Amino acid sequence: MCMLRDNSEEKLKNAIIYFVKNTNHCNKTKLFKLLYYFDFLHCQEIGRPVTGLKYNAWPKGPVPVSLNNEIEVASDLFNGSIKIEFDEFKPGMKRVDFIVNDKFNEVVYSRRELRILKKVAEVFTDTTSEKMIDVTHFENHPWDIVYNKMGNRQGEIPFELAFKDSEKDKMEEIYNEEIEIWSNYK
Repeated sequence: MCMLRDNSEEKLKNAIIYFVKNTNHCNKTKLFKLLYYFDFLHCQEIGRPVTGLKYNAWPKGPVPVSLNNEIEVASDLFNGSIKIEFDEFKPGMKRVDFIVNDKFNEVVYSRRELRILKKVAEVFTDTTSEKMIDVTHFENHPWDIVYNKMGNRQGEIPFELAFKDSEKDKMEEIYNEEIEIWSNYK
């Protein structure tokens, strides 16, 4: 009898490593949004997320509460594979950054998962966390439906609300805008 192995924790660890190494400004807020897009885009294609995380509709967008809670009390993740640094930039407010100590392991992913992971990183490479918050708040998208339309603030965002094709178009539009902006600085 063949047993399927759930390696979502390994996929989560490697997604964090990949996003931290392959995007700029990858603090906790941006990382959460990147993981959200990775899971929801994959879910849109085949009906299930990759990382095993669940996302809740918080004021600044989707948040994987279990990962957030772990980060808030830890100095590292995955047995030291990822170190956590806290930077208090205002009294009572801290930014969380990550230092990666392991290499990215792409063999834990299917070709589809790897393609989506790389596409999300490519689209949002230079996008700041503030812009990522704006992007996740688009009207009639999963966060907006749960937070505003249903009034279920802090509520779980069901994967059944996975993105429609119009979301892919919007991501491409944002990507093209970012390329145009950054090309002016080269």
